[in-house]
Amino acid sequence: MQYLKLMLVIGVTVLAGCTGGEPTPSSAPTQYQELIMSEGNSTSDALSISNGNVVVKANQPGVAFATVTPPGQSRRIAYFLVFNHDPSNSGVKTEGESTRASAQTFHTISTYGHESTVKYEVVLKSGTESIETESITLNGEAIDSSKGRLLLIDMKHDPPGVSQFNVDLPTELRELKEPDDTEQFSQNTLNEIRKAEMIVDAFCQAIEAQGK
Repeated sequence: MQYLKLMLVIGVTVLAGCTGGEPTPSSAPTQYQELIMSEGNSTSDALSISNGNVVVKANQPGVAFATVTPPGQSRRIAYFLVFNHDPSNSGVKTEGESTRASAQTFHTISTYGHESTVKYEVVLKSGTESIETESITLNGEAIDSSKGRLLLIDMKHDPPGVSQFNVDLPTELRELKEPDDTEQFSQNTLNEIRKAEMIVDAFCQAIEAQGK
């Protein structure tokens, strides 16, 4: 089998922006940039991992997620993050790397003066295509994925507050080549989660209320 190692890195900062002349509190409202990243993939032999897949828009919950395709298996969600953010000063860094025997990816969220990193790693058994270990960490601390792959992150806290939920996530995953694809998938998935989890829905409503 051909050996291939590919690493993709994306780092984007969302800052307050303006059009035309510089706005003042009395003459123009602040206009915020949107951050929407489509999916990038790193593939080695039959093991594939994603990066990207980020949606950050003013007065809406932030979403970031990763997908993994183990050898001989369907592509699935490795983790799904929902977080609040300061639309005038937020950043997301994401990186994915795959080698013949392992793959890893992460998202680092920076906002409200705080930072939080979620990382996923899968390792194959030596000389085989079966999974030996699979792990998710939050800021270096292990998370039991059997308790759910949905993480609700309150970035206003120091350190950021995290709640874990065991919810049904989509199992039929199409390619998310364009930003619009990622945004639509994120919105559809989050809508279904909000129907199932009142705590997630209340968290999202609080963010949406900031724009009213």
